[in-house]
Amino acid sequence: MVLQTPTPNTNPKTLNPFPVNTLNSNFYPMRILHTADWHLGQKLCDRDRKEEHDLFLNWLLNTIENQQPDALVVAGDVFDVGYPAKYAETQYYNFIKDACKLCPTIIITGGNHDSPNALNAPRQLLKVFNVHVIGGAMPQPEDEIVPVINRKGAVVGYVAAVPYLREGDVRTMQAGENYQDRVASYKEGIRRRYHQLATALEAVKQQGFPLVATAHLYAAGSAISDSEDREMHIIGNQGQMEVEIFPPQFDYVALGHIHKPQLVNGKEHIRYSGSPIPLSFSERNDAKQVLLADFTQHKGLQHIHSLQVPLYRHLHRFKGSFEAVQKQLELFTPTALLQPCWAEIHLSLTNFEFNFEEPIKEAAKAAGVDILKFPNPKYLSAAAGPDDMLTDEPADMELLQNYLQVFREKCKAAKVADADMPELEHTFSELIEMMNLQDN
Repeated sequence: MVLQTPTPNTNPKTLNPFPVNTLNSNFYPMRILHTADWHLGQKLCDRDRKEEHDLFLNWLLNTIENQQPDALVVAGDVFDVGYPAKYAETQYYNFIKDACKLCPTIIITGGNHDSPNALNAPRQLLKVFNVHVIGGAMPQPEDEIVPVINRKGAVVGYVAAVPYLREGDVRTMQAGENYQDRVASYKEGIRRRYHQLATALEAVKQQGFPLVATAHLYAAGSAISDSEDREMHIIGNQGQMEVEIFPPQFDYVALGHIHKPQLVNGKEHIRYSGSPIPLSFSERNDAKQVLLADFTQHKGLQHIHSLQVPLYRHLHRFKGSFEAVQKQLELFTPTALLQPCWAEIHLSLTNFEFNFEEPIKEAAKAAGVDILKFPNPKYLSAAAGPDDMLTDEPADMELLQNYLQVFREKCKAAKVADADMPELEHTFSELIEMMNLQDN
């Protein structure tokens, strides 16, 4: 495929406030704003996050207006589930309505939580406003290439807008292959996809246009939260992609999928923006951000700036003995945030007869803390020291270890072949993740 520069938009009454009206873009820089993993419609312990997402989207609109990016890039997981609540869809479309007046190019790709069909449904309409939605893998990789148009109507760069790639998108099942063969073939299919896109973009790269790729995957070497680790712990290294899959032609790789903001393996140009709000208690200490990347013609990436997203609600974990948790609640001072504090309580007790729940709830109420998670306490022997009681090992991981051990013992008793275990554990991990999504 040979890329053609978009033809000028000659309709003076077009609804798009940033029409393509010039082909001369040799001297224009390019700025993109990278975000991902919004998870609109998400619930935490049956509590919706509507207010927090409303506040974030309003902040993002102000940021677009202040920073003047040429493109907003959303790298997957726009929604928390494939068919979200109506209020989440309303948030999405209201944001697009306002954002397309402020930003000349908007690029949205689907993640593993998104339904490709649902996300793609209005794509032809949105394209009129220079909003490009790639909800799932396109039949031809080149169809995922989007030109970035600036406020003067010039093409200033290109984005390979690759969504979350499912197994069927990049490989064909082969008779007789085992699980390891499937994993290797899947990884090779993803690598091939990016190299096909780099080849298709080679001509415009030589003309000096900066190139950006998106990806929604688990890059090897990424730091993940406790909640994300529940799934990754079982899958192991089989779900990880090496950063070498991204050809050097790409000046920047905008990642989604991992909620903790970070660069990958020390590569400054390969980054997760992270989720804009803490989606679980294990993300409570993460500084949330969006990323602003600046490029120039022929020289590529010049600067990356992290813009911190304001915290709208504090998530807090109180843990320790009954006395320690009660003291923590007494000393707790709510921060001056727009939303009240949500908390989880992890108690370590030595007395099985002790009535602990009501006093803790009363102390939390007095402190202005709303308890969302109060799992059964961890019972210790009377000889246990404070270090045992204050351990930060998440209870969910302990449960996961137990689930996995029981599953393996059951498979062993059923005389399941060792060669079949990796695939069975992978399927088991998906079931655990479904349970976690229902719980959260």
